[in-house]
Amino acid sequence: MAWASAGSTAEKWNRIAIQKWINYNVQQPLEAWAEIRRTNLPALSFVQDQGIQKLPPTRWLYPTNELTYNAANYQTVQAKDNLTTKIFWDLN
Repeated sequence: MAWASAGSTAEKWNRIAIQKWINYNVQQPLEAWAEIRRTNLPALSFVQDQGIQKLPPTRWLYPTNELTYNAANYQTVQAKDNLTTKIFWDLN
């Protein structure tokens, strides 16, 4: 992708985000996910999974040891422990 051929500012931001996503994707996948969640860029398209997962996930699930070591607090959020519930700071 040539920088000079990017017409608008939005297209330039998307190109920067694509390069960040490529860089983070293999070595730091959680950082790549965080950048997509934070900026809604790059504008990627994903093949929809036929199962329960929506790509990319809106949030990650709590680890299973939360139920063991923090059962009382986990019970209060158990209904929201899924891949599609928005995180409190997610305004997009």
